[in-house]
Amino acid sequence: MGSIWTVDPAVRRIDLLYRGTAFWIDVKQELSAGEARRIEASGIRSYSQPAGAAALDAAGDALAQQMEINVSLELAMFEKVRTWLAGWSLTDDKGSPLQHQNIDTLRALRDDLFRAIDTAIEKHAREVRDAQKKLGEAAPMAASQSAPART
Repeated sequence: MGSIWTVDPAVRRIDLLYRGTAFWIDVKQELSAGEARRIEASGIRSYSQPAGAAALDAAGDALAQQMEINVSLELAMFEKVRTWLAGWSLTDDKGSPLQHQNIDTLRALRDDLFRAIDTAIEKHAREVRDAQKKLGEAAPMAASQSAPART
C-alpha cells in the first residue's frame, strides 16, 4: 500500500471488445516517477551536438547549445503501453497467456487491436492527469509556510 509520497500499486480493469470478442486489460491506477520518466525518455535513441552549433546573442555570447536528437516514436509508443499495462486476458491459440510486458509481443499484435488498447490506455492516462490537476501540483512553500528547521 502506498503513502502520500509513493504510488499505490492498484490497477483498474478496462473491458474491451475486439472483433466481437470480449477481453480485458488491467492498467496501473497511477505511474511512479520512475515509470513516467522511462516513458518520456524511451524514444530518445541518441543525441549529439553538431560542430559549431552554439547560438549567439547580439553581443556574441553563447545563449544555448543546439542538440541533434535521434528519436524513435515507435519505441516510445510501445513503451507507454507496456509501462501502463499490468495484465490482460489475451491468450495464444493454446490458451496460454500472452506476455504483456514483452515489447515483441506488443509489436506482434494486430494493428487495430494494438490501437484499441493504446486508445484505452491513453484515455485512462488522461483521466489520471485530470484528477491529479484537480488535487493540485506539488510546489515549493512560501518562506512563511516552511517547516521549522530540525534540531
